[in-house]
Parts: sequence; structure tokens; C-alpha cells
Amino acid sequence: MILFLNYELSFSLMTHSYSNIWTHVVLEVKDQQPAISEKVRPLVKKALEEYFSETEDQQAGFSVLADHLHLLVKLPQNMSVDQLVHSIRGQISIRLEREKLGKRLDWEDRYHAHSVSLNRLSIIRSLIDRQELKHKEMTLKEELKFFGL
Repeated sequence: MILFLNYELSFSLMTHSYSNIWTHVVLEVKDQQPAISEKVRPLVKKALEEYFSETEDQQAGFSVLADHLHLLVKLPQNMSVDQLVHSIRGQISIRLEREKLGKRLDWEDRYHAHSVSLNRLSIIRSLIDRQELKHKEMTLKEELKFFGL
């Protein structure tokens, strides 16, 4: 009984742990329509750059295509993946409204996300950097199937 009480006391005094959870997120435009035009694309990129500049993490990255986005991001400690996606979509909406484009991006309700181990960060980052080339050979549907999503 004494050992149990000591264990309980020491457990309550432990500091919180910290996790580095890297996530590869794919956000699709509604019905996979090419709504991110050449006029809109730089604004979406700027919104993402602003979002990622707050994290100061050099491993983060993104790719903006006409019908979807790829993101590599370290999940903030105080956010779920769902909250992260909502926050990023909100940042993009704010940027588009600020530029008075009068156009809002409609997103699919679903998104695709999977965790990325630390030893695969550079591989996934490289994959995201090459998305435009990749999608000349493969559709988004084929890519998601490849990822098992």
C-alpha cells in the first residue's frame, strides 16, 4: 500500500510530455474542381507561408495545386488534426477576403491525413515539393490510393 501511494504521488508531480507529431494533410477542393486558379494560387501560397512562418519550423512544407493542397506540418500541442485543418482553411479564406477576390474556396468536408515519422520527414517533404510534376502522371485519386487513403 505504501508503494502504491508513493507511486501515485510521484506520478502527479511529473511534468507534461511533449510530442512531435508530423502530419501530411491533403485538402481537396469541393468535387475536385480546379478552383485554385493561377490568380488565386499565389494568394493561397501567401496564406500558407504566413501560417507556417508562425511555427518557425524548417521541415514544414506545402504544395498548392488547382484542385487540392498537400501540407507537411508539425501538429501544434494544443490542436487536433481537425482543428489544424479548420485553422488552415480559415487562414486561406481570410487571405482571399483581404484581397477582395469575391471568391471563396469550397472544400470537401473530408480531408486526408497521416502521421509522418521523423526519419521520413525529408522524403515526404521532397514528395510534396514535386507534386506538380507528379500530377502530370497521376491523378489525385490514384495518389490517395497509393497512400492507402
